Amino acid sequence: MITMNIINQKQAVMIENLTKEFDQQKVIDRLSFTQNQNETVAILGKNGSGKTTLIKLLIGLYQPTSGRVELLGQDPVAHPAVKEKISYLSGDYSLYPNLTVRETIELAASLYNTEIDPDKAFNILRKEDIELDKEIKLLSRGQLQLVKLAAALVNDPDLIILDEPTSGLDILVRQRFLARLCWYKDEENINLLFTSHNFSEISQLADRIILLDKGKKLADLKMEELPDVNKEIIFIPQKELEVSDLGLDKIHGINQITLEDNKFIINYSKDEANILYRLSEIPYLSLKIKEPDLADIFQELIEGGRQDESE
Repeated sequence: MITMNIINQKQAVMIENLTKEFDQQKVIDRLSFTQNQNETVAILGKNGSGKTTLIKLLIGLYQPTSGRVELLGQDPVAHPAVKEKISYLSGDYSLYPNLTVRETIELAASLYNTEIDPDKAFNILRKEDIELDKEIKLLSRGQLQLVKLAAALVNDPDLIILDEPTSGLDILVRQRFLARLCWYKDEENINLLFTSHNFSEISQLADRIILLDKGKKLADLKMEELPDVNKEIIFIPQKELEVSDLGLDKIHGINQITLEDNKFIINYSKDEANILYRLSEIPYLSLKIKEPDLADIFQELIEGGRQDESE
């Protein structure tokens, strides 16, 4: 029992003065942060900020120029067995097209040194009405990403690392993926670290947010410390409707709805999942989310004196 308590107290992720250089250019620059147990941390940054390089350092694809990394209390290079309890998922890798869904999950399970029962992963896919005996090449893009998620969870990991997991997915498919990930995160009390430039998914998943720019940490904040960020959904239904027809009157996160030539502009600050769920029930021609500009968020944090002074 004492041993278990010690294990449970270990930080999920510890990064200390981490630096990575390519051709004498610093892509990660003296980065330090920790992630506690049962916590979800989002790394937010523009393209070129160093997010993907950081993930590759964490999962061992790159070696640091200097500094230290620990996952679940262990150095993954010195103690590679710790990787058995870690899973990784990116938005851009491919699956074998001629395998079935079942064979894909079984293949993922076979890659680990310990015997793994794939039933939990199969159950995730059954909940999404994905046929286990269907070939990968016949799946939609959204179904493919859900299969990848199930494969990443097959080893019942203690830490999941995601790199832009919803890249390329349309709005409603992205929402379905995030809903499944949120469910699993809450059900299993897992540690989740992910990168994104999409503020919507960060606001749904993260407990903390780390702002990264040119490999440096600009801020490390709890979600409630972020300034209020308003977003817009631009929604064009198939037929002419009034604002009351949208059925959004009971959703408290909406600030304003305007209607111009059958185009609805919905300004809101929270409850995005509920808004999208309701709109998905209405036949539509177009549904887009206008994300806040990351540069504006960065600037507001910096001018407000909230940047991390330790960097």
